[in-house]
Amino acid sequence: MMTPAAPRLVEAFKVATQACERAGPGELARALGAASLAVANGGDEDAIVSALLLPAVDAGPDALAHLSTRFGARVGVILAACRDDHRAAQGAGDASRDDPAAWRASRLHRLLRLDAADDMTLLVAACDALHRVRGLVEALESPEVGLDALHAAPGRDTGVLRDAHAMATLCLRRGTPPARALDRAVDRLHMLAHSPMREGLDG
Repeated sequence: MMTPAAPRLVEAFKVATQACERAGPGELARALGAASLAVANGGDEDAIVSALLLPAVDAGPDALAHLSTRFGARVGVILAACRDDHRAAQGAGDASRDDPAAWRASRLHRLLRLDAADDMTLLVAACDALHRVRGLVEALESPEVGLDALHAAPGRDTGVLRDAHAMATLCLRRGTPPARALDRAVDRLHMLAHSPMREGLDG
């Protein structure tokens, strides 16, 4: 049985904090948010470790192999399905990182991988998506932040709303535990993004 002090969790947290020193505090919040949701929704140790490592696997194309060796094959499988290829390209300095068509293609490929993945892998991706969408909703509802947060959101002009909706639809179809919470958050995001002050986000 997993304990709060499981060595792999401690090690994954260390790796996450190191990755987030380069990527910024928002990525640490992402790791902790996704991991806490994985715990709350019945994730096993591999799922929680994988959630913590999401920022690390997005750091570049070589990160996946390193993390698979360090944390085990099953964590590697989960991360391979959940990895944001577009972010990994950004970490590697790939010029395609700024191409909207490349972003859309990477999100489609990721969705297809997740559709074929096992339930625990989809749980990790769903927890990551729920944390991200809730963050965007909170930003849109905040007069201090508002659209500034969306200007920094990956794919804001290339279908972030459609991507979030597709993820919620997949999770509902598969019965992934946080599916209903994700669906409600996506509905709220759509409502806020389509207000007169926020047109143009559903690119």
